[in-house]
Order: sequence, then structure tokens, then C-alpha cells
Amino acid sequence: NQAVMYVYDAGGKYLHKANSSAAIDLMPGTYAVAINNKRVDHITILAGHDTHVKVGVLRLSVGDSTRVYVYDADQLELTRSDGKQDIGFPIGTVYVDVAGQSQPLKIEEGKITAF
Repeated sequence: NQAVMYVYDAGGKYLHKANSSAAIDLMPGTYAVAINNKRVDHITILAGHDTHVKVGVLRLSVGDSTRVYVYDADQLELTRSDGKQDIGFPIGTVYVDVAGQSQPLKIEEGKITAF
């Protein structure tokens, strides 16, 4: 699945939406991005340089009728899914909840984290 990326300026103002694999031209400065609602702050863009956000994949391998919720550390719902799905997230910890039971999972750069 293609992840959705939102770009915000340093003050939190929404600037742009794109697929996570898309290249976005930005002026030099500091930005925040949210990939599948998981936010990464303080991303510095330098003139003439490419900047990459480190991401990995959460692979949900559950039954087709199993509802799965994914939360951040503040219990903000990042996404929900019914059944099997691959979901891209920035690196860090997400919390996967099935039937009220939550498990932390570490998303690592360029890797697939299975659940």
C-alpha cells in the first residue's frame, strides 16, 4: 500500500499532500511531515540537497474480519485496518491494538515489522 504524506511548515500550517514515494520541492527551512498520520517534526531542508524521511513497514497478517488499530505513543489513532495489509510509517514505535489488547512494535528503517 502506498503511504500518504502530509507536509507542514514549522508553525504547523498544512502545505502539501503526496504519496510517500513522491519527491516534493520545498524551500530551505524546517518542516514536519506525517506519514499515515505519524508525525516527524524538525526536518531540515537545505538548498541543493535531497532529504529523506526514514521509514519502514508494518505488515499486518491477521484474518480478513479482524479489526486492527494502530496508535502512536500518545494513543492518537494513526490508522485502522480490517485484515492483511502493509502500512508504511516513519521509524519509531507504534502500538497495535486488537480487541482491546495493545502491543508495541518498533518500525525500523527499510525493514518489515510483522504482526
